[in-house]
Amino acid sequence: MSQHLFLMLFTFCAAITCLILAAMFNLMMIGEINRKKADNEQISYFWHNFVKDIKIWTEYRRLCPSGWLHIYLIVSSSLATCLLLLFGWQAGFF
Repeated sequence: MSQHLFLMLFTFCAAITCLILAAMFNLMMIGEINRKKADNEQISYFWHNFVKDIKIWTEYRRLCPSGWLHIYLIVSSSLATCLLLLFGWQAGFF
């Protein structure tokens, strides 16, 4: 296996790992919110969209002001984006 192909495979796998971590941090944020809210006011874990993500973000910042999960979510999402762009560049898409 050539070095270029190995580097492409590594960046793709690292990007997917970062995306899985970002999804996990998002679910952890929902869990923290739901733990502090009443049963009829909880946020569902299913069917995400932009408006729901903004609601999760603002509720997490309001209910957990000293929480770090939103920072971890930003870092892992940004790293995944950079790694996917690097993969695309190595694969010749750009």
